[in-house]
Amino acid sequence: MASSTANPPLSSTTGSLWGTLGITFLGVCISSMLYGVMCLQAFHYYRSARAQSDGRALYVLVAALFGLDSVHQIVVIHVVYNYLILDFANPSKVTGIIWSLPAEIILGAILALVLNGFLTFRVWKLSRRVDFTAIASSLSLGNFGTTLSFAIRGSQYNNIFAAETDLRRHGITAFFLSVAVEVMISSTLVYYLYSRRTGLQRSNDIVTKLIILTVTTGMLTALCHVAEAVSYVAEPDQFYVLFFNFVVGKR
Repeated sequence: MASSTANPPLSSTTGSLWGTLGITFLGVCISSMLYGVMCLQAFHYYRSARAQSDGRALYVLVAALFGLDSVHQIVVIHVVYNYLILDFANPSKVTGIIWSLPAEIILGAILALVLNGFLTFRVWKLSRRVDFTAIASSLSLGNFGTTLSFAIRGSQYNNIFAAETDLRRHGITAFFLSVAVEVMISSTLVYYLYSRRTGLQRSNDIVTKLIILTVTTGMLTALCHVAEAVSYVAEPDQFYVLFFNFVVGKR
């Protein structure tokens, strides 16, 4: 005898699966590729003569960032493995909050704090402007504190969509601070790098390359944060925000 309970048609579930599990899987794929690029960069750095001349502080900083990024990638994989494999057949758990989800947010916030701290130090070295350095430091610390509070409060919820709804203002504030600090640090670095241009072609070429690198990395990260904020507000019942969160942690 055929079962009286029919499965829902594929067309009615495809959209929800793509917006939740599908986009989450895509996020871990791109995050893994970016992690591979980071591993290659770290490998080449430690094999280069520059690693020996940069000093112990920068040598240790690169190692610390590599370790944090590795742990972050492990946590990202744990999040996706739970949602796509372990809890796929249990709808109540698919929308639940597992420990690795707030852990991923906290690790991303720590990575952002360390990187922004280093770039803020570079701003101070180039400009010797205490006011710029103080503003950038305040924005970085404010972003870290807001994101940390968001993750801790979110971990107390049983449903991810309920957490996103109740903590919406909190999350938007964190995204705004992220964009503000990225734009400020990037624009300040570009300004002072450009002011260091000389009449020597070789020196100008090096400065130009540094400016292009600063703009592409800083502004792309800022755009990702903007997209993250838009998806957070426009699609609160989807996982698009997780996609951008996984990717932006690998800047």
